[in-house]
Amino acid sequence: ISNEQFQKIERVVHYIDTHFKSPITLDDIGALVKYNKYTICHTFKAITGSTIFEYINFIRVQYAVEKLRDPKNTILYIATECGFSSATYFNKVFKNQKNFPVPKNVLKISSGTMMGQVVSMISLPILTDLTSSNISNLAAVSPLNIYTGTR
Repeated sequence: ISNEQFQKIERVVHYIDTHFKSPITLDDIGALVKYNKYTICHTFKAITGSTIFEYINFIRVQYAVEKLRDPKNTILYIATECGFSSATYFNKVFKNQKNFPVPKNVLKISSGTMMGQVVSMISLPILTDLTSSNISNLAAVSPLNIYTGTR
């Protein structure tokens, strides 16, 4: 892997880190570094060990963990705020990365009405003491080998 390829992937990672709340396409990323879709996907995976969309979803879930700290946030709000196209897809990605579902203390919205029952935070010990230091530990549960900025 050349230094030029590494620098391009650094630009891609920075772009994703700053635009994850918006829809991101391979065309957007390819245009950013002047690579076609195949080359950018192949190079990204070779350097990071993850696909572009695994990384995008990883960043989105990390951000969602922060949003889960506020019990007023609904699943729908968190999903859209984090760049997911739907609450269903957010739930699926979250569960796949964290190996547990979105905490039930987050109220669900369906057809504009509140549903579900608020579950005591005592029954969810993993979320009772979220701080900026252990948010990253919770995010690190992901099996992805994500680019960290070091070689």
